[in-house]
Amino acid sequence: MPVARRRSRAVAFAVASLVPLCAAAPSAAQIDAGLLARAHDREIATAYDSSSGRTNITLTLVLPGPRGLGPQATLMFTGEFPGREPASGATQFSVRTHITPLSDPRRRDPRTLVEGRDLIFELDPQTDTGIRLYLYAANYGYGGFVAPGDEVPLAFFALTSAELRALAVSRDISGLALGSEFVLTAGQLDAIREFVRRTVR
Repeated sequence: MPVARRRSRAVAFAVASLVPLCAAAPSAAQIDAGLLARAHDREIATAYDSSSGRTNITLTLVLPGPRGLGPQATLMFTGEFPGREPASGATQFSVRTHITPLSDPRRRDPRTLVEGRDLIFELDPQTDTGIRLYLYAANYGYGGFVAPGDEVPLAFFALTSAELRALAVSRDISGLALGSEFVLTAGQLDAIREFVRRTVR
């Protein structure tokens, strides 16, 4: 019996010692969220998954903050299609927004209930032919190991090839992402055109 008790205590101690490690480990969602927060502006990346036979092409934009503020949010455009080359009607497009470490803390915390989860693009707003592209969030937030209400501010949106073409032909684009105003730079507009060139058929 003494031997059995010692073994039980040893097992209990080993399990207890693992609990803090498990609780401290970030979820895959939180790791992904951290990578998005450290995004590189105008980066276009291509990845082929041999197990599914599908290709992902992504474009990341770090949105300049308004009135001299640091970057408040990022955009990541994604085109996913079967095989290694896109085909007409076969590519699924999406874009997601994510806060940055420099963003307004009142908007970083969903518990403040600040409006602005949707994504708005103003295309050539200074012209008579300018249009507003208003996207509604299909999904919002990464929960991970956090209490309800503490989700990481991150919104997902579906896009069509026609909407991407409209972005690509615009000379000026401003808008609102996660409640933060932005105006895209000339280099960012060129990056959108290159992303469309690679993905839209």
